[in-house]
Amino acid sequence: MAHQNERSKSSAHVTDDERIELSNEDFLKAIFGGDYFRAHVCAFAEDPGTLDGQDKNHLWAGGPYREKRRRLKPGNNTFFAVSTFSADPEGRQRRRKHLHEATYCVVIDDVREKVDPAKLDGLLPSWRLSTSAGSEQWGYKLTTPETNRGRVEALLNGLVAAGITEDGKDPGMKGVTRYVRLPVGSNMKAKRYVNGEPFRHVLRAWHPERTYTLEDLAAPFDIDLDAVTETGATFTPADWAGDPIPGALAAMGLLKSKLGAGRYDITCPWVGEHTGGADSGSAVLTGPGGQLVYRCHHGHCHDRRWPDFQGHVMDELDRARDDTGDEVLEKPLAELLRRVALAAGWADLGRLDPFEGAEGWEPGEVRSHAAELAELKRTEPGRFNELREHWDRSETYSGKALDKLVQRKRIYCVDFADIEIGDEPPALVENWLEQAGRSVVYGSSNVGKSFFVLDLALHVALGREWRGNQVERGAVVYVAAESGGSMAKRVVAFREHHGIGRQSIPFALVPCSVNLLDEKSDTEALVELILEAGARLGAEPALVVIDTLARAMAGGDENSGKDMSALVDSIDRIKGATRAHVMVVHHTGKDRAKGARGHSALKAAIDTEIEIANWEAECHKQRDMVGGRKLPFQLDTIEVGFNTRGAPITSCVVVEPHIRPGEVIFEDDPRFKGLTGKFLEAAVALRFRWESEQPGRITFDTFKEWMVAAGVRKREEPRQQFHKLKDRLRRAKIIAWTDPHIRYLSGESGN
Repeated sequence: MAHQNERSKSSAHVTDDERIELSNEDFLKAIFGGDYFRAHVCAFAEDPGTLDGQDKNHLWAGGPYREKRRRLKPGNNTFFAVSTFSADPEGRQRRRKHLHEATYCVVIDDVREKVDPAKLDGLLPSWRLSTSAGSEQWGYKLTTPETNRGRVEALLNGLVAAGITEDGKDPGMKGVTRYVRLPVGSNMKAKRYVNGEPFRHVLRAWHPERTYTLEDLAAPFDIDLDAVTETGATFTPADWAGDPIPGALAAMGLLKSKLGAGRYDITCPWVGEHTGGADSGSAVLTGPGGQLVYRCHHGHCHDRRWPDFQGHVMDELDRARDDTGDEVLEKPLAELLRRVALAAGWADLGRLDPFEGAEGWEPGEVRSHAAELAELKRTEPGRFNELREHWDRSETYSGKALDKLVQRKRIYCVDFADIEIGDEPPALVENWLEQAGRSVVYGSSNVGKSFFVLDLALHVALGREWRGNQVERGAVVYVAAESGGSMAKRVVAFREHHGIGRQSIPFALVPCSVNLLDEKSDTEALVELILEAGARLGAEPALVVIDTLARAMAGGDENSGKDMSALVDSIDRIKGATRAHVMVVHHTGKDRAKGARGHSALKAAIDTEIEIANWEAECHKQRDMVGGRKLPFQLDTIEVGFNTRGAPITSCVVVEPHIRPGEVIFEDDPRFKGLTGKFLEAAVALRFRWESEQPGRITFDTFKEWMVAAGVRKREEPRQQFHKLKDRLRRAKIIAWTDPHIRYLSGESGN
């Protein structure tokens, strides 16, 4: 026993009963370690006993903590699954037995209310949680997560059989998919209210240092962890040849596995009524006289028998016959798959046969398809167009027929009374960027675009507030397609300026060019790189930066609608595959007033457009946020090292502006007091650029570009107007002019 010295003759003597304050996130971190963000959670405010139909399936579905944490509020029912789960073929995390990855804890229900603590043979829990008045859940953290599902199920079945439940048959405690309650939350069942108010969970004891192996938990009850029931046995059409019921089970997505001769593990038709939506404890059996028997050990189904189940099945079959007619197909497996589609909600198939060639499918593929389609119908009815991808993977269907079916079903409507707002995720960067969106940051050359974007990106990777705006932390991949070498120096400068050192944060730099345009593009390779980086760095991808658009087009024409649309398609592919926000750094055209250069297909596709000019970021477009926000900034020089000759290597970091545009602090440089209008604007802009870039000296043409970028003069204005600016600044002793170069004079020197 891992903690033999802590055991007492009776765990009824446990006395630590004060309320312990612990956040749900800290709790999950202690149980799941570095995988806490993948812990499967769900939360809702409704009374679980009042849910029915679609609401039940939707609310109990849940998802990974990284996506659902905002719903884990004190006033909601809050649950977590005892196991983690791998992604399904669509890349979604679903709480399904066949996707089981590892179990992290074992939890006993209804302790004190229904289960005498003395039954637990002195096993001290890792935590005790009051989930209602007089009732507790006792949790046991596993020393090492258990990846063998059969061993976990053997332990749980053995505990129930050993009487660690009220009646010795509670299936709610069984299964690797079960939900248990989190420390912060409420029991919203009306029958559990106290003084007319929902019962708030109370953490009574918290000892995460107490851990157990499965053997530790099994030993006191003589449980054989290797006594695993037969699952996943060979399943053939012959198993339902004599009776339509097993075939109908598969068609409706209820058939899970064969337990033995004439015995089938199923998903209960009323699974939504089970506590926590637990998908376990239901079976169809062959009785001694050959009759079929339905059994479900969940409390809500305790009184249901074969007639109830048969009535449900026959209702489904009657509906299928009404939709397809009485004609019998020559291919029995094709007919079964037709019923799969009908059970999933595709009515009025007529004489279409999208299942041609399906007789070659393996039985496991049939069951898998049935389950996937039924789940798709229940959870995301708007994704019927994904039917094509399901059959694409099997390469067994008649394409034209399915195309017609998909086209008819992918367009749908929602009635007025059913329209509601979903669970909206928080912004990636409050007021500026939404999660999984698309944005463009543009400006003229040398206006600080990349510095600005890198600063934002590193704040996302750190999870730090950015210029007063809350940030959702996640992995960032910065594709420095234009200047990989200098970007490395900028990252080091940021690290030095913020005192981060070489700590590990979820940020990765791609210091090379990419091609996101033609058929030989790097899009898929980049997607894989992003996903690998997220997994390696321990965070889900949150932001992907492409810097710059021109270097990602591999010689394409920015003004071509075809080329720009192809690039937008690649951006969408990256966004869809990684679920990250994709930001593109771009340039203005010759006329700054017309915005980012190139074809309008880009602007039409993006959610956010930010212009960098005159050391200020201004948001010109927001699809779902408030636009027009402005953010001034400045660059400070940071020494990042020395070259081989011992000369310092410098770069810059983004800081709050010392001097805001149009707001000159005259006290630190009296030369500005005598300037007004365009001359003052020119002096301020020049000082910003010089302090940020420290070029030593510049040509007159560069001076002209700087004035255009700052909005002091327009590019098409006569050259003489720029000379007037230069001459006035020279007379004010702000610059020195030695044709063809300009040099900025410090205020102290005065020359």
